[in-house]
Amino acid sequence: MKSKIDQLAESMSNTAIQRLGEVDNNLQEVSRTIQETCEQAAEQREKEARRNIIICRMPESAANVVEQRRKDDHDFLFELMQNVLDTQCEADDVGKIVQLGKRQEGTNRPVLVELKSRSTKNIIMESLGKLKSADERFHRLSITHDMTHVKETSVNKWCWRQRTKSSN
Repeated sequence: MKSKIDQLAESMSNTAIQRLGEVDNNLQEVSRTIQETCEQAAEQREKEARRNIIICRMPESAANVVEQRRKDDHDFLFELMQNVLDTQCEADDVGKIVQLGKRQEGTNRPVLVELKSRSTKNIIMESLGKLKSADERFHRLSITHDMTHVKETSVNKWCWRQRTKSSN
């Protein structure tokens, strides 16, 4: 009788160990899948950011209604692109225009402009030299690439190394 109990206990122990091993393998597979998904999402965000620009010191609309502020931002952006930068951008070239940060009186928030294609962004970035000769409301604008914090730090380090190399 004791040997049957011992055999049953050993069998249950082996089954439990086997099942725990299967659960551990499943958990590792789920962990790998989550990691891959996170990496793919980061790649997708970076690809989307390659089409975006950030405009700093763009005057904010004084309108109280959100829709009117959006329309004012849209009008300012298209006046900038068509009249100042002389680009042939159309309304369907721009996805979203988003004011970044919390609205505060007396300050201008940065504006994220989501463009539909990288070629449109490249045309705009190549035309930035025209801002120097623009009137005062456009002259003060700063237009840059939209980069993640990590990417921006990496670019800044690379630029610093290049400057120190050229000064030596």
